[in-house]
Amino acid sequence: MSVLDIDHMIDDDTIFIEKWLQDNCIINGTYSINDDGIVDVDGDVILSDKVTSIDIQFGTVSKSFSCARCKYLKSLEGSPESCMVFSCSFCTELISLKGCPKQVKKTLNVNHCHNITSLDEIGTAPTYVLDGCSNLSSLKGLPYNVTNLFCDHCTSLTSLEGCSNRITGALDISYTGIKNFKHGPKYVNCLRCRHCDKLESLVGFPIDISIVYLEACAKLRSLQCLTYPQDRLYIREINIPDSEISYIRKHMIGEFIYLPC
Repeated sequence: MSVLDIDHMIDDDTIFIEKWLQDNCIINGTYSINDDGIVDVDGDVILSDKVTSIDIQFGTVSKSFSCARCKYLKSLEGSPESCMVFSCSFCTELISLKGCPKQVKKTLNVNHCHNITSLDEIGTAPTYVLDGCSNLSSLKGLPYNVTNLFCDHCTSLTSLEGCSNRITGALDISYTGIKNFKHGPKYVNCLRCRHCDKLESLVGFPIDISIVYLEACAKLRSLQCLTYPQDRLYIREINIPDSEISYIRKHMIGEFIYLPC
């Protein structure tokens, strides 16, 4: 193959990439196409909600990359290797996170992806938003340390196995199916556990915690195994024996608010 033929192929590839970008996404910033065809972006990328696949390969995106609400998108392959914020929220056809960025520097949003059942191949990020992933049944794949983890309305989640061990910000497991805290994190700054209708026990509760919100967990009848939070304990609409409440009031150092049913 001659040099001329090679140059012609490169030109064809560049034309295809530029047309795909023009037809399928909005770039708020500038982009460059490397010799290997990988597209780097200095700015934000927003994919059209009509996209069915990402037919080019993004490399580094300096700000956010969003394929949120791409209801026909079935694969994340082609997504950037790294970006500041990544969102595939409301991508209801996704069944796998294969192709997800390997490194997200701030927030990784996967919320309301109803066909995602596991976090296999999820990238690393400080904050994960998994709210509304109603068929997600496992947290395996998360890194050891995270800043925030939001699993609100992950109704198929029955265990915290695989959850990060240290969460320096907030952990929200409201409206999940967890039964206890076994295999859960040991260090949490702020825990929100609301309307966990299957929660029966606090066994495995974090050993170091600052703020706790427990609300309307219908099967929870005792606070045994509770670690007293350093700053605030808020309990609402949970039937706890008076003796336990009195003991907590006597020994709790931080703020304690109890609103019975």
